[in-house]
Amino acid sequence: MFKNYIKIAWRNLWKNRGYSALNIFGLAIGITCASLILLWVEDEVNYDSVFPKQDLVYYVPTNQTFEGEVYTFYSTPGPLAKDLKDEIPEITRSSRTWGGEILLSDGENGINRYGRYVDPDFLDIFSLKFLEGELKGALSSPDGIILTQETAAALFGSDKKVLNRVIEVNDEYSFTVTGVVENLPNNVTFGFNWLLPFERFQLGEEDMSWTEEYGNNFADTFVELAPNSDFKEVDTKVRSMIASKMDSEDESPNEAFLHSIKDWHLRSEFSGGKKVGGQITFVRLVAFIALIILLIACINFMNLSTARSEKRANEVGVRKVLGSGKKLLISQFMMEALIMASISALLSVVLVLVLLPFFNTLVEKQIELRLLEPLHLGSLLAITLVSGLLAGWYPALYLSSFRPAQVLKGSGKSQGSATLIRKGLVVTQFAVSIVFIICSIIIYQQIQHVRARDVGYEKENLVNVSVSGDMVNKFYPIREEMIASGTVENVALTNSYMLSSGNNGSGLSWQGGVNTEDVLVRFRYVSPSFFNTVGLEMIEGHGFNDDRAVDSTNVIITQSFATLMGDKSALGKTIIRNDTNYNVIGVVKDYLYGDMYGNGKTGPVMFFNNYDFGNAMYIGIRSESSRKEALTAIEKILKEYNPAFPFEYRFENDLFNSRFRNEELVGELSKIFSLLAIIISCLGLLGLAAYTAEQRRKEIGVRKVLGASVSGIVNLLSKDFLRLVFVSILIAIPLAWYTMQNWLESFAYRIEINWLVFVIAGVVAITIALLTVSYHAIKSARANPVKSLRTE
Repeated sequence: MFKNYIKIAWRNLWKNRGYSALNIFGLAIGITCASLILLWVEDEVNYDSVFPKQDLVYYVPTNQTFEGEVYTFYSTPGPLAKDLKDEIPEITRSSRTWGGEILLSDGENGINRYGRYVDPDFLDIFSLKFLEGELKGALSSPDGIILTQETAAALFGSDKKVLNRVIEVNDEYSFTVTGVVENLPNNVTFGFNWLLPFERFQLGEEDMSWTEEYGNNFADTFVELAPNSDFKEVDTKVRSMIASKMDSEDESPNEAFLHSIKDWHLRSEFSGGKKVGGQITFVRLVAFIALIILLIACINFMNLSTARSEKRANEVGVRKVLGSGKKLLISQFMMEALIMASISALLSVVLVLVLLPFFNTLVEKQIELRLLEPLHLGSLLAITLVSGLLAGWYPALYLSSFRPAQVLKGSGKSQGSATLIRKGLVVTQFAVSIVFIICSIIIYQQIQHVRARDVGYEKENLVNVSVSGDMVNKFYPIREEMIASGTVENVALTNSYMLSSGNNGSGLSWQGGVNTEDVLVRFRYVSPSFFNTVGLEMIEGHGFNDDRAVDSTNVIITQSFATLMGDKSALGKTIIRNDTNYNVIGVVKDYLYGDMYGNGKTGPVMFFNNYDFGNAMYIGIRSESSRKEALTAIEKILKEYNPAFPFEYRFENDLFNSRFRNEELVGELSKIFSLLAIIISCLGLLGLAAYTAEQRRKEIGVRKVLGASVSGIVNLLSKDFLRLVFVSILIAIPLAWYTMQNWLESFAYRIEINWLVFVIAGVVAITIALLTVSYHAIKSARANPVKSLRTE
């Protein structure tokens, strides 16, 4: 019986291979889309799953209150990790960490790599697997370093034993390799390429006492709980720890808390000190859209299948007369649907293999298909089965319900409800397509709106280079030579990148201020040339002197800080920080940092004339110079003064644009989904047009005999479909407006939705529909009426 079903199904599919091909292609697009997105979702939800202690490992952020508002920071005081382990019995291990980039060298071979300074417990917390050396004692020596397999291979070559080899760090310090660990996958939140003892994180610094003070938040803290610990009880103890360690006079609002490893990637967005979501929102959105595309493909299948009803009606009638029951016919039609779904799935595997490299480039991942893995193979089979059943159930019920007496007499082959359902499915397809078009346009407009905003400084020709080696000590000769090259306008050093929030603190007081101790202030340590280099506008006073001794107690502040000092000029007023009086000599215009979508009201910033803490060198390229020529000159000069370190740079504008990666990805995916939805919808519309032309072929023949023109018949057939598109537009516009308005409200700096967006989307939808329908309309209008009327 089963073999007979398959034979009959194959014969019918081949007989109607034109429609079958459209069905298979449309469904393959949907399955391909769903498969790619599922691979991406799998990568996202499996973040940090490489670490086995999923229920025991926690990160420790801190909540801090300023001016009544709670902020969440991913940094803690240095001594917190040890105190948590010593004083809370349920915490069995703890580790401070601090991340940074260093130069690793083996002779002439040098590479820059990011890594972490950690405490020994870090190795056990994350259960790192050692390929060389042993976990126990790997960080017991202050001069020991652990490398990942990839880093060891980059330094010494593949398939070489590197244990106890000596390497140079930052061309100054020698470390012995005490272990090599397996490479971490890309989907980990806190990755690294090397590990050093935490005590070495400020190489060359003599006074490290500040790292043991509770007033300085700088370290990442990780803890491991004992099995079967009560999370709420432990979290309560952690929340009270910082307050118990601060001076009784200082009622610190700081509060540490536990953040599970399961939430590091997907749920790390906080508001008011509480977890409110994060990447999980984006993951759910993309997965939902992929599901919609798959449903549209199934709807397309239904439309194309029922469009063949006229040709299949006589077959159904004859088979019912010969004794076939409704269940038997349903089984046959469902078998056809499952066979086509299976062929679509096989085609989708080929499409996924072809498109996966491009998809990886789009999402910036290294996803592999791994089809033979049980989870992936099972997922593909499940999608195939669900798609086949979902797409085939309605055509099977509809076709098997024909009455033999009526269909064999050539009447009663169509049902009004069935026609209504088909039209409803087409409306649904086009409504979704129009929503995607509108969303794509609005997302693009929002991103461009933010990119074009005034950030308060010059970012177009601004290059930043991470400080390394002797760049701070040799800053002035480097700066002079770069300017002398003729391609560089100015050069500066700063401790924080322009876009970052940087160092911050509170407890300051100043003239003209009330309750100032509770205000969060950002601190920047810069060279005198900083303001001219980055293009910050001095609106009052003057810049720093090249002689730092002159400015030892002078500061420059931003406009928002000056506002806090009262209505009168801030120049000459005093700011007290850590019992030191600082004199305001200049006020610069506010600039954008931190949240790129903020309302522009940035917090107060205080600049000091001290570039000893410089982490970044900013280089302003002359607008008339070519970037290639300028970068060549910059590299040559840095190689002269800092020969051991490779030249690596980033344009500030590129860093600025990278802040919108998620939004850009949503926009790109919306464009792709729009295109796919339109293609699939057009296939469905093509099927309905074919069905309508088939239904009305005798009417068209009569009209032609009575003198109707081709254009008149085309208009007659097209207007019905245009009505469907207009209905789709009416449904899509409010739905898209509501969706996008809610999305835009998550940004303080946003566009207003323009009605022209809806007009453009509507015109695009109508144009595409007309082009799709015109093929069958013109074909039917030009057909010989004799052929359609010969049976009358």
